[in-house]
Amino acid sequence: MFAHVVRDAHTHFLSYSFFQKLALEAGLVEPDGSGSVAQAGERLGWEMPDPDPAWLAGRWVSEMDKNRVAQSIIFGSLPDEEYPVGAACRAYRDRLIGFAMVNPVGSDKVEAVQRVVDQGLKGILLFPAMHGYRASDRALYPLYEAADEHRLCIFVHCGALKVAFRTRMGLRSPFAGEMANPLELQKPAASFPNIRFIVPHLGSGLLRELLMLADMCANVYTDTSGIGGWARYLPELTPLTALKRAVEVMGVDRILFGSDSSFFPRGFRADVVQQQMEVFARAGFGHDELEKVLGGNLQRVLGQMVPA
Repeated sequence: MFAHVVRDAHTHFLSYSFFQKLALEAGLVEPDGSGSVAQAGERLGWEMPDPDPAWLAGRWVSEMDKNRVAQSIIFGSLPDEEYPVGAACRAYRDRLIGFAMVNPVGSDKVEAVQRVVDQGLKGILLFPAMHGYRASDRALYPLYEAADEHRLCIFVHCGALKVAFRTRMGLRSPFAGEMANPLELQKPAASFPNIRFIVPHLGSGLLRELLMLADMCANVYTDTSGIGGWARYLPELTPLTALKRAVEVMGVDRILFGSDSSFFPRGFRADVVQQQMEVFARAGFGHDELEKVLGGNLQRVLGQMVPA
């Protein structure tokens, strides 16, 4: 598919334990009281993974091989998924880079980061709107300090947050959108200049605020997943104009390719990638720009932040 070395900054690793937790929340329970993965699969219409995280890791690496993707960041998409993500990365150390979702509310922030580090993961995900806190809250600074000490990257989901699998499972999503402004990251990003903060999806509908933040903080990055999804909020915005504005403010060096791939049998989002490649071409990206966005930028970020 690609003529360049590709590193995908945005893939969801939906493990067996992930579906157990999701099923339990939805009231789909096995006789032993555990969440029913089989029932979750029936409700979602998705292929359910093997209990062994290495099996699912192999499934993803096979998809990466088919689509000529050299490396992928894989996310745990619920809290407490450090182990399955870590096990997957240990099975394919040169291909998969693990990040874990952390809910800092009511938890020991330093201990939460340590669990991520103990599994050999390279970053954490924060979802302020989902878990009900502000990224600027001083209570989060122990987490930032620990992440800084261990040289971790931090994804912070900002803007609109719609989780389709929760809707299909019949679950409510009482998210606090007012806590999802990218500008909440201004003080933390300025206070911890060695942390690479990545705001995915071009700010998820808050492109203006993301660009204001990135203009003030050179350690803020974004990814291209969802590049075409925000015109419903801003009719004057197109994928091309969104990308061009991001490049004008952030430069091409802080934009990471992301597919937002997540479940099987769909697998790697080749359709989305094709759309993105068309936008890159219309934006006038040449060989050097494509080399950076498709993989070089992510390689540089991880090389700067993660010990060998």
